Amino acid sequence: MPKIETRPIFFPALSQEFSKIYEKTDKDLFGSSVNVVKNPRFYNDCKNYFYHPYTLWNAHEHILFQKIKNIRKEKRIDNKCLVMLDSGGFQLGKGSTENKKYNKEIVLKWSESNGDIFPIIDYPLMDEYNRTFEENLKFSVENGEYYKKNRTKKGVMILNVLQGRNFDESDEWYDRIKHLNKGVGALDGWAIGGVSDNPLMFIYTIRKLYKDGHFNKKKQSWIHIFGTTSFESMLYLSVIQKNLNKLCNVQISYDSATLSHTTKYGNFMEHRPNLSRFVRGELASGTVLYSDLCESIDRFRHIFLSKHFDYKFVKKDTKLPLPFSPIVSEITDAKEFCKNRKTYTLLGNLHNLWMMIQQKELFDNLVFWGDERVINESIGNELKINVNVINQIFTKKELKKNYTMKRTNILEMFSSYYAHYRDERKI
Repeated sequence: MPKIETRPIFFPALSQEFSKIYEKTDKDLFGSSVNVVKNPRFYNDCKNYFYHPYTLWNAHEHILFQKIKNIRKEKRIDNKCLVMLDSGGFQLGKGSTENKKYNKEIVLKWSESNGDIFPIIDYPLMDEYNRTFEENLKFSVENGEYYKKNRTKKGVMILNVLQGRNFDESDEWYDRIKHLNKGVGALDGWAIGGVSDNPLMFIYTIRKLYKDGHFNKKKQSWIHIFGTTSFESMLYLSVIQKNLNKLCNVQISYDSATLSHTTKYGNFMEHRPNLSRFVRGELASGTVLYSDLCESIDRFRHIFLSKHFDYKFVKKDTKLPLPFSPIVSEITDAKEFCKNRKTYTLLGNLHNLWMMIQQKELFDNLVFWGDERVINESIGNELKINVNVINQIFTKKELKKNYTMKRTNILEMFSSYYAHYRDERKI
């Protein structure tokens, strides 16, 4: 698979309710609501609201419940769209176990037939699963060894999975599973799990993978970050990608289900959030004060649209109290939009997805512009410190040094509201 981007790739993770809607034919989708006036398949380059050629689908859901045999055909995904599949380890770990209808043999075969890129089946490290670290690791290694031995299709990428709630767990997991990326049938890259709430973990892990020789200029590799719901993390991953582009041939990608979670609870994303919150004031020296908070990225504004308001006050042509998007601009019947659950889910998810893509493009444009002054003048002090730290530790010179972040003061340099994890998780 050739490298297709010089910027990180964002895979929207479609919720079960949202993805199931796409089982319908185009005719049924258009006929489902007066408000559906363009093709809602964002992953098909047709007369739609917008086009985004990356999708993530859950194998567990589509094998067991939707019983999909050919996801491209049945969801009408065009050939230009890159399809990533989630192995379903999260669903298995919540209480299910491998069974006759869903196990590594079935999932590998289905994934090779339906996906362009996918990870091995693993159990995430979540306390509520009531499994030990050792049990989770052993399960993941055994599945990875099966994938490595039994993969058959050329042209697809299979990712090893690296978990860890802190640096010590990440190191131990890596040491026990890294052999899967070498030798006959070697896996093609890495997926990093359990770090969406702490960018320090994926920064540490990506740096470790580079230092250990997993990325080079001749052969393309891949790094995927599971469940990156933080906009702050999206910014950092753009910075890391830019630095790695100078050193090796590796593609960074990440996924997020924020578009569905927000819609489910009646939250619709507002305009692009600012990169920093400015405090309009000056010191005696004339220096402009900036806020040390970067919360305006992740705690960006939402419009809350309750589904329980009194409909008698809403007329057919009432305008929704939502910001502009290609989706909202086409909604002409606000009452039908709010009362029709499927329309609400479909168009609400599309609106929030479009807003997320706009934010990602803003980050990418700032980072890849090429003039460091642009990004330094566009973000607040805290983000500026973090971006500069990333730029420092991902240079060729620094990557040659025999140190790990946990043995230096790098954590003290990285200024973030995630800092409390240093104490709570003993990172």
